Parts: sequence; structure tokens; C-alpha cells
Amino acid sequence: MIRPPAILGLALLVLQGCAELPWVPGGQEATGSATPSAGGVVVESPPPPPPRKPPETAALTEETSEPDEARATPEVESLLGLDFVGVKELLGNPALEEIQAPATVWAYTGRGCVLNIFFYPHVDGGEYRALTYDVKSAEEAPETSQRCFDELWQDRKKTEVN
Repeated sequence: MIRPPAILGLALLVLQGCAELPWVPGGQEATGSATPSAGGVVVESPPPPPPRKPPETAALTEETSEPDEARATPEVESLLGLDFVGVKELLGNPALEEIQAPATVWAYTGRGCVLNIFFYPHVDGGEYRALTYDVKSAEEAPETSQRCFDELWQDRKKTEVN
């Protein structure tokens, strides 16, 4: 059997823990100022934490360390979703155009690679868009696709200037 003094002691401990929590009338959030509690006692709530500075990312530091000319080169992935005109603006006219129904394939030849871009019509018979690409090269490196695209893009830029 629990004694009444033990219940009273337990109740006081619970109430004492509640007294340490700030009470704000109307259910508003504490903002770091003094606020009267239920008993009329002023309770100081802690100030809000200072705003956090966003962490530096590796991508930002890598990008700033690249030469200006390399940063201006688009990613090979930027080809995806482009129509015929968009690809021509980036790379110029293809060296070879082939129909492989339902796809149209454009081939661009670089000094050490061939970039094939596969265009497919929209499912409702609409405009053709680049859905995928393939790079053929003698070297087997993970960045071969981007290197080939960079070369072709730079060659296109040189022909525009001349």
C-alpha cells in the first residue's frame, strides 16, 4: 500500500519538473524574452540559436578551381532532351545521320572518338528529342564521354570564331 506522504512527494517532484518548463500564454512559442508563468512568476526562456552558415560543398570548391574555359563547357548530359535544333546549336551538323526506326541517330566524329546521339519521337507522335547517347573510343576511361563531348564542343566553338 502506498502512503499518502509518498504520493505527495511524488506529486511535488512531478510538479517541480513542470515548473522548469517555460509557459507562454495563448500557446505561443517562446522567443527568448521573459514570460509570466501560470503562477505570475517570470520565467526566462533561452534565446533562439544563431543561424547556421551553410557548409562548403566539394562541388563548389572543385568548380572554382577549374579554368574558365573548362567551366564554360556544358556537361554531356545536357544533350538529353534537346531537339535537332538544340543539338545543332551545341555541336553543329552531324558527320553522319542514320534512321534506325523509330530512332534517328546523329554521329559526330572527334579526333579519338565518335559520339552517337539517339533521337526518338515523343510517344504521341510529336517532336524528336535526344533520349540517349553513346561514345565509342579506343580508351576505356570513365570520363571518356565528357572528354569526347568537350572536344567536339570546343571544335564547334573554334569554327564559329573563324
